[in-house]
Amino acid sequence: MKNVNGIVVIIVLYKTKPSDSSSLNQYLSYNHVLKVPKQLIIYNNSGDFDISEPKNCIIINSENNDMLAKPFNFAYEYAKNINYDWVLLIDADTNITKEYFEELNQFVKPGISENIASIVPQLFQNNKSISPHINKLFYTIRQPLKKNGFNSGNITAFNSLSMLRV
Repeated sequence: MKNVNGIVVIIVLYKTKPSDSSSLNQYLSYNHVLKVPKQLIIYNNSGDFDISEPKNCIIINSENNDMLAKPFNFAYEYAKNINYDWVLLIDADTNITKEYFEELNQFVKPGISENIASIVPQLFQNNKSISPHINKLFYTIRQPLKKNGFNSGNITAFNSLSMLRV
């Protein structure tokens, strides 16, 4: 079966109610900008309380902190099962802009190269690049990735707002 050019979006919450999650609220405000089918998964990574809102999404209430790997792998497997091409990883406290979703549209349109394995944003703190980095000399030297566009090699990036091909 041919994959749908869709995105499974996973937002991982930890000791955060959905109404208090900036990333969830921003996603709900701006997701209409993405021009492909989307499926939202909210993964509650705290056994302190269960969540049941918002509607129209998949909610997983974990009994304990599954960290990030288990929720992200769940989303990846779910995307495979429904034949979606992408998984978008989001933490509870990540700030999402409308412009970010507008930029993602250029990568999820038909005809985009299947050689693209991931799409990661450039993150800065105090005008210093903190992600992504290119690793050299057996991962002992990390240098900021200075060019936009297609890159290859040993690159590391922060998880949140990274989009991975399924």
